[in-house]
Amino acid sequence: MELGRDLDAGPGQYVEVISTSNSLAAKVLSSVNSSWFGVRQPVKRLVQAVNLLGMVSVRILAITHCLAAIHERIRLPDRLVTQCWQASVIKAEAAKYLAERTDESIADEAFLVGLMQDMLVPLMRHLKPELYEARPDQPAPKLQTLCLREIECFGMDHGQAASRLAARMGLPASLGELMAIHHDATALLKLGGNAAVADATRFAGLFPHVCTTWAPSEASEAARLIEQHPVGMGTVDEAMTEIGDRAQRLASMLRPIAEGDAVDLPALMADATKEVAWTTGSLLGQVHSMMSNATQATSQLSAVNAEAMRLQEQTKIDALTGVLNRLGLDHTGPEEWRRLAETNQSVLLMFADLDDFKSVNDAYGHDKGDEALQRTAEALAEAYGPTAVVGRYGGDEFVVLLGGVPDQQTARKLGRKVVELLRPGITTHDGRTISLGVSIGGIWSPAVPRAADFHKMLAMADSQMYEVKAQGDEHVMIKTVVG
Repeated sequence: MELGRDLDAGPGQYVEVISTSNSLAAKVLSSVNSSWFGVRQPVKRLVQAVNLLGMVSVRILAITHCLAAIHERIRLPDRLVTQCWQASVIKAEAAKYLAERTDESIADEAFLVGLMQDMLVPLMRHLKPELYEARPDQPAPKLQTLCLREIECFGMDHGQAASRLAARMGLPASLGELMAIHHDATALLKLGGNAAVADATRFAGLFPHVCTTWAPSEASEAARLIEQHPVGMGTVDEAMTEIGDRAQRLASMLRPIAEGDAVDLPALMADATKEVAWTTGSLLGQVHSMMSNATQATSQLSAVNAEAMRLQEQTKIDALTGVLNRLGLDHTGPEEWRRLAETNQSVLLMFADLDDFKSVNDAYGHDKGDEALQRTAEALAEAYGPTAVVGRYGGDEFVVLLGGVPDQQTARKLGRKVVELLRPGITTHDGRTISLGVSIGGIWSPAVPRAADFHKMLAMADSQMYEVKAQGDEHVMIKTVVG
């Protein structure tokens, strides 16, 4: 990847890197000698192979070879490894296929995002297979549903996890950001940068994580994108067949695929779209009712849409405290961050953690622990006002994002107000007082820092909060960041 960013890098430098891995060198040589490339004479030297393949193809081979090796090392059942590997290659070829029809210069980048966006799905499946199991009497769950399950279990979904790993691997930040939101069509539309890469990322994200079933809504959306693409991608069957054939050739070269393991994408999509009207119990009943009573169709459809929107918003609210939950923060926080940047406002991002919360639960029971969390949420909302984004990050941790705070001193006063609001504590059934303390760490900046996104600044605020905890005698600490 480092060589890929060096426009002056020549074949010799690629040969030098490939030579450090016997398995990769063998794969490059076997690939160039395969029927796919159709060379007349056997190629035995790496420098010849690199020149014949081209450096873009070599980079793709190297990256996919490494991803195949990661899948192998997780030690999943062979069948599941094959399915996950095929799914990743299909997504990569899908992204590349769409990108080539828009801007060929970004095809390599689109391939990489498609390939790596699900690279941690096999590991998550290995750790919690029950999260991904679909009931036999139901279609495959929507990808957004799987993401919610992952966040609840792991604290992040597979896209966010892949983004963090990509950062550790030194991939460009723009690719990591695309990986993190590849299932969020709204966020991809709002994302700056190359719109064609974002479109390719979204298209790849609609393909299944394991190519055994395809969720009806994602299959239908993929078909719609093909049919409505402004440049033209042929018929749905033609596009699916081409993507499947490309993926099969590449997957076979890099990881031998057993006979009969090829994925029939057109058939898989057809099976999924047969069930496109499927939905869960109460909504299914409402749809049937609308079809049988045409005179009420418009009003009932509006009611269903309103209910669906209400349920979607509810998934972002913490049921106990009424503020945003982790999912809501991950969605609303970056949106508000971008808005503050666009309007050139100062920004305060703070992390709050109740002191000795476990002892409250242990000594007085979970009812009083819940009351303490509710009181904390109320204090934060009262102190920071209605324009603040307030959320429960998890357990007894809360986050606040607020724009328009004039200076660091005001930011600290707001934190002190929370401390004072919690000072009276809560009362037990027998009249005793349970004191509530809170440690607050925050980051204030006169303008949204260009070098940091919402989650990076949140990590800094989290560190400040732990520094407050370590000192013990200080409840609020606000750090100024400029840049």
